Amino acid sequence: MDRIKKSVLITGCSTGLGRETAIRLSRAGYRVAATARKPETLSDIPAELKLQLDVTSNESVAGAVAAAVRNFGRIDVLINNAGFGVNSVVEEIPENTLKMMYNVNVHGVIRMIKSVAPLMRENMSGLIINIGSIVGRSSIPVNGLYSSTKYAVEALRRRVKTS
Repeated sequence: MDRIKKSVLITGCSTGLGRETAIRLSRAGYRVAATARKPETLSDIPAELKLQLDVTSNESVAGAVAAAVRNFGRIDVLINNAGFGVNSVVEEIPENTLKMMYNVNVHGVIRMIKSVAPLMRENMSGLIINIGSIVGRSSIPVNGLYSSTKYAVEALRRRVKTS
């Protein structure tokens, strides 16, 4: 497939790496669906499609994936970038914060893969990129729980040739 026509769905485009990736791929000619929990943060990104997406919600994931497929006909590349972290010693992180970190950083990635991988298999083509972190390989002080979420993402890495 021609690079110019490839469609890319990127999670977590409101700031940082997701935002910069959406901008660069859009300018390079990819058909980009930039997503964020707060879509108003996407206003200055030159993406073809800007969508609200909360990776902690099955309904939100299904809606964003359906919108991307409706607009592009397919999803060629999924970039799982959305993330959330808190630096703290283990015993001081509130339970609800820990659950949110895992819900975004691990379960969110899995939700997105489960929604997009079947479409890619059907098309016999696709690429899923999970943005991890070096702390997923080597934890640093007051970052252990965040590191554990990134370690989980590292464990999801696998290459599958579909075509």
